[in-house]
Amino acid sequence: MAASHSFDVTLGVPLAKELYPSTEAYVYLNQSIQLVIINPVLLMLMDVGEASSKGSTASGTQVLRKAMLATMRNPLVVLTAAGIAASQIFPAGLPTVLAALATQVSQAGPCLGFLSLGFALGALGGTTRTEAAHAAVLCGAKLALMPWLYRNVAGLVGCTRSEGFLTFLGALPASASVYSLCLTRQLSPRVVGPLVPTSMLLSVVLALAPLFPGAAEARVAELTLGATASASVLALGFLAISLPSRTKVD
Repeated sequence: MAASHSFDVTLGVPLAKELYPSTEAYVYLNQSIQLVIINPVLLMLMDVGEASSKGSTASGTQVLRKAMLATMRNPLVVLTAAGIAASQIFPAGLPTVLAALATQVSQAGPCLGFLSLGFALGALGGTTRTEAAHAAVLCGAKLALMPWLYRNVAGLVGCTRSEGFLTFLGALPASASVYSLCLTRQLSPRVVGPLVPTSMLLSVVLALAPLFPGAAEARVAELTLGATASASVLALGFLAISLPSRTKVD
């Protein structure tokens, strides 16, 4: 989830408004698809994995059924589905009271996510070299694979947006909410802690690459730069993993 979660709207939407002002709706659409279609599968895998790690005596069918029910009740899934339903019921926009409530809730979410992430950064002295390497591998995999996936799948689903915009969508950073989820599930928060801010930094640099002087005439060089950066992060991560040392990162 940390590698594939490409839609931190806190950074993504402002960037989209500046770089691709006519495509802001695509960012929201992709976020909805991520939360309603992709995330439930990942959440189910988390629940199944937790049951297996705890030595559950339930049958595979029972574990799967329980995971499906838990996912269906997950606020990430329920509230996103409710929002999509509301958009169909109120095509002209939410009533004033509901719109104000939705605005407050949407602003509180990123605030709490970044707050918890900030607390995590204060404790990164306990992150080992191997954990930092895992974060580098996830970050490199995201920056290398997600833009490639977007560009190649777009044609299959009839999306005619520019290659630059598709690369931008794939390069949007991991969300702070991913860290919050990992923290509550105790899923390697010391790996995802450094992953999220690192991916934010690298992703924003790559997303802003089209604004660099001469970028319009150097599209190939820009893509090569992104691929090289991603490959370098991956290589460093795998190299660190191969080292036996468990030295802590200061």
